[in-house]
Amino acid sequence: MLTVTVDGNEYEAAVGPYCWTSGGTGECVDAAGEPFAYAERFPPVPAAASSEVMLAFDPAPDHWHVLEVREDGEENSVDSKPFVLPSEPGKYGYSVTGGWPQGDVTFFFIVEVRDPAD
Repeated sequence: MLTVTVDGNEYEAAVGPYCWTSGGTGECVDAAGEPFAYAERFPPVPAAASSEVMLAFDPAPDHWHVLEVREDGEENSVDSKPFVLPSEPGKYGYSVTGGWPQGDVTFFFIVEVRDPAD
């Protein structure tokens, strides 16, 4: 499970594709591979421009990576942890892939950065 904290509010991220082994059995689930495909069930998180985003995994992975996906399809790797949202208003999708000894899981969430004038 991945909990996303933005502007002091917590949100659950959508679970995307994963491969997991437990008790000697493995399972791989193929799912949509981009954040905006989950918008209906996991609506965009409202946030102020340049807000800090904190990610909390349960259990914590050995390693993880964040990819920012803009509505126009442009992708940017996010290296800082926690990370800061863009200052430009709009919807930004995030793909978070974590690695555990049992396997890998990708989570998705969308943030709607509000115009400071709103």
